[in-house]
Amino acid sequence: MLGSPGQANRGRGQLDAAVATYEGREIMAWSCWCLWSEGALAWSQGDSVGALRAFDEALARIRRLGAVALEALCLTDVSEVVADIGDDRRGGQIAARALVLADAAAGSLPEHLAHLSVAWSEIAFRRPEAAIEPAQQAAQKLREAGYRLHAAIALDVEARALEAVERTAAISVAGAAAEAFHSCGASWRRDRVLGRLTRLGSRGRRTAASVRGPDTLTEREREVAHLAARGFTAKEISERLYIGRRTVETHLQIIYAKLGVGSKRELVGHAERFRDAASPWPVP
Repeated sequence: MLGSPGQANRGRGQLDAAVATYEGREIMAWSCWCLWSEGALAWSQGDSVGALRAFDEALARIRRLGAVALEALCLTDVSEVVADIGDDRRGGQIAARALVLADAAAGSLPEHLAHLSVAWSEIAFRRPEAAIEPAQQAAQKLREAGYRLHAAIALDVEARALEAVERTAAISVAGAAAEAFHSCGASWRRDRVLGRLTRLGSRGRRTAASVRGPDTLTEREREVAHLAARGFTAKEISERLYIGRRTVETHLQIIYAKLGVGSKRELVGHAERFRDAASPWPVP
């Protein structure tokens, strides 16, 4: 999923090339993905209405092809957009269609995805408590089946549902969702979850900082963190980096805040995350 503006621009360039290649022709399911990508680009840039329009056109083509499993997969994105805009009527329709597909399609994936669509529909209906169980079922089954991205999406909807009833649990699940999105390379989805975490109080901000990890640090902060995580004292770090001890201590306070840790001892647990940090001195 798209993240930075640069990624969005590259995605747009690749999509334009694909559209030019197909020249408006329908070539099995491949041309449907052009429309689907158009929707994903719009969605990542905050245009939910434009995203839904493109997704709906892609779904219409998929249904004409009779690609039931593909339709079940695509409905999960539509159900999420609908939940984002709060269209409960459409959310209910999508959930009903997903359940029909679960009965009609071969294999277990459509059934697992139906749980996900049902969970999103409950969010659209503003019934978060009712979304928790289907979200948990979807997360477990999709994870067991190896569908990492959609398992992470299920964790995301579970976290959204839990925000209304149990904030501590919501923070924990949202943190797991953000980590899972990060491991899949789904940076846009990860950043959306992290944005919600930062609005859930100090614990949420610490969890978000922990997920962001070294990516938020400057080059100098990474050098200091690398040495501190290896057990070097502030005095030893200052000598190796040719900076003042107080400067090192200031860097460490900033690093702790960014990573959501409280001390150098906790930072040591992150040593592996800084193994590639640049340092002017070799560290044994």
